[in-house]
Amino acid sequence: MENRIDSLDFEDYSNRWVSYFDLLGFSELVNSGKYFDVIEPYTKAIKEFKEASGLEHVETTWFSDTFVLYSTDDSNDSFVSVEAKSRAFVYSLVCRGIPLRGAMAYGNFYANRQYSVFFGPAFIEAYIYGELQDWVGFVLTPSAIKQMESIGLPADERLNYAYWDIPCKSLEPERTTRLPAYIIGGNLRLNGRNLALDKLKQLKRSLLGGGDSEFTSRYENTIRFVEANERYSP
Repeated sequence: MENRIDSLDFEDYSNRWVSYFDLLGFSELVNSGKYFDVIEPYTKAIKEFKEASGLEHVETTWFSDTFVLYSTDDSNDSFVSVEAKSRAFVYSLVCRGIPLRGAMAYGNFYANRQYSVFFGPAFIEAYIYGELQDWVGFVLTPSAIKQMESIGLPADERLNYAYWDIPCKSLEPERTTRLPAYIIGGNLRLNGRNLALDKLKQLKRSLLGGGDSEFTSRYENTIRFVEANERYSP
């Protein structure tokens, strides 16, 4: 039977906070045929992501190795909810040994869950800045920075972020690449240790131990950033 779309509601197109995430190494695992290695981290990622669905102001969708968090409106409360859940998602997956990169943007975004239709400038910007990064990380895009300033929550005052020259896979001079990046686990300690940082170092060592050093720079870039910006007071 044909799945017919009779109409799409224009009211679904509005200003929202949008976070885009991409699991790193997913394609390589699929192509290698190591399906158990794919299913296990993917299942963990989905479980963690589903927990966001119960939060007020937050909606979720995902397909393949892409995960998207978005707000129901453009309120301050929506920013707080999406931003906090985005950080929690990054921290949780890194601690589980699942590397990812992502970005949070603000602007027009069409979201129709009934027909799984999602598009808009905010999503495009979050996608572009997410894919640009050559590390394990999460950044705030220029549109998010601008809107945060306008609502009295400037990015440069966020304790979980630090401005950094973001490592990029390719140079795009028309884009700002000095952005606020999430200091993964930078203010969270267990027995005096940053568990996310420990896991990043372990992942780097596992690549070297397996003779695969092609992607070690991703971890080195993130480790250097976190170590330079940790804001933990003993």
